[in-house]
Amino acid sequence: MNPGDAANSTPRTKAEQAINQWLTQLLPAMSNIFCVVDYYNQGTAQQEQKTVTALDLGLLAIDLLYMISSDQQQMTALDDRILTHVYNFPGVRVDSSITIQYRGKQAGSYSFFEVMPMVLDLKALITQLRPLKITDVKLPNEASQQEDAAASIREEKIIAVRDLLLPQQTALNNLNTQMDIWLNDPDENVAVNNAINHLDEMINDYLLIANAVNQFGLPGAASGFVYDWRRTQFIALLENLQDIVTRWHTALEEFEQRITDFGALDPAMPVENKMQYLMEAALLIVTESIPIPASNDPNDLLTTLNTTHKPDFQNSLSNLENLLSTASQVGAFYLALLAKESDIALHDTHTLDLTDAKKAIVSFAQTLHAKVKGLATDIGKRLVAVNDFITGDASATAEKRVDELTQAIRQLTSEDFVILPEFNLATTHGSEWQQSYDNRDQLLTYQKNDLSVDFPEDNWLYGVVRVREKLQRWESVTQFGEALNNFSLSLTPLQFPYRINDHWLALEYPDKQPGTSEPFLIEEDKLLYTPRIMPMHLTKLQAFAVYCSTNGPK
Repeated sequence: MNPGDAANSTPRTKAEQAINQWLTQLLPAMSNIFCVVDYYNQGTAQQEQKTVTALDLGLLAIDLLYMISSDQQQMTALDDRILTHVYNFPGVRVDSSITIQYRGKQAGSYSFFEVMPMVLDLKALITQLRPLKITDVKLPNEASQQEDAAASIREEKIIAVRDLLLPQQTALNNLNTQMDIWLNDPDENVAVNNAINHLDEMINDYLLIANAVNQFGLPGAASGFVYDWRRTQFIALLENLQDIVTRWHTALEEFEQRITDFGALDPAMPVENKMQYLMEAALLIVTESIPIPASNDPNDLLTTLNTTHKPDFQNSLSNLENLLSTASQVGAFYLALLAKESDIALHDTHTLDLTDAKKAIVSFAQTLHAKVKGLATDIGKRLVAVNDFITGDASATAEKRVDELTQAIRQLTSEDFVILPEFNLATTHGSEWQQSYDNRDQLLTYQKNDLSVDFPEDNWLYGVVRVREKLQRWESVTQFGEALNNFSLSLTPLQFPYRINDHWLALEYPDKQPGTSEPFLIEEDKLLYTPRIMPMHLTKLQAFAVYCSTNGPK
């Protein structure tokens, strides 16, 4: 299996294509595993709901294996991936409240919650069992520990994953360098202005990198905290602006009412009183003093208010309302509000106070910088370790080499990631395996024909699962596979050494060879091996069949 194949589109599947292929057969199609998201669409001004599938998220079966957990806190990587996907929907603004529903029912599909038990069983099987060794499939008198040293891990798999991470390391280092220049300027005022002016750029660049690193399963690449902070701060700025707009609408209504009432004043009212009345009305929409007309005519002041000050106020109000509907990023929103500070002061005695917002932006910029720096340092150390493991120790044994490359892939993914060593069977041994496999039906002849047992393999499995915990997982996976994807994990009993007209010793066997008086004798050690065999040529085994599927005596 080539890690460079187009189908191996995520880091985990480049590292372990065989496991992904097997999981793909068992699990429902990624297009049929879903969650439902609720969100507010600013473009339609409506609360909307949409189905998001694992395929939409760019996930493969092996990614689900390492992302789904019964612990909600460990579901963070999947949460982040879904949030990133939804925030890219048209009309979804940064202040939109997004709710993820992992449960649900849809015809022909399965929610993440519904596939979770099967995935957890699969994860336990894959991560808690050791890979197959050559000595596992040989009789004691045939096996030697030296043979296990023939197993190997292909370096190309590690290199393919490493090379996917290298561009993200470069991007992180570049972002860290740029943020260091912006935020650590010797002039504190310049550093503060840089934090504000470049906030959106820093956030967007980090989110792009974090989403890419998320695919590897590495710790420290969270994005949820960015979405939470951004949403909170955007809402705070929005509420600040909305308060002004609401207050101004009230002021405009009061102003217009007073102007209307002016026409109903007693004509005999003194000019000074009429001027005072209009001046009080003007204070509703302007803060600067308005000079009394040279004519000392209240009607001239009324004309000035209606043709100059009221349109100016309405235009400023319209600009603020437009900002309410078009703002999309925290930094740009803050700067737009700051630019309107003087204009707001011309019409409102309430000072626009952005002090808290400014502090929050500067503080978060520093927090994000620390996050970027920490992630860049961590990935840098991991890549150094990976390169050292790939180079390896020239004097290392084959077993040590497998361990080095296992450690290398775990530096690039997660501590529990499983990569399978591969080994070749010797020609004679491989031929025996092929012969045993080709004539596998003979082992079950007595069970099926004489004892009328339709599914002896299942009878054996049902018996051993009661005393072996990991085989209980296997049984559970089998049941889920049949229910969710109509896929059967059939087992294939094999028995060595291969003998013609042999009988399976895992269940009841005959005293005599059926149809004869010749006794059925066990005159040698037997290896009973009951694997789930993938369709492959048996002279080259990839160590995927897990050790729990071996039954004795051996």
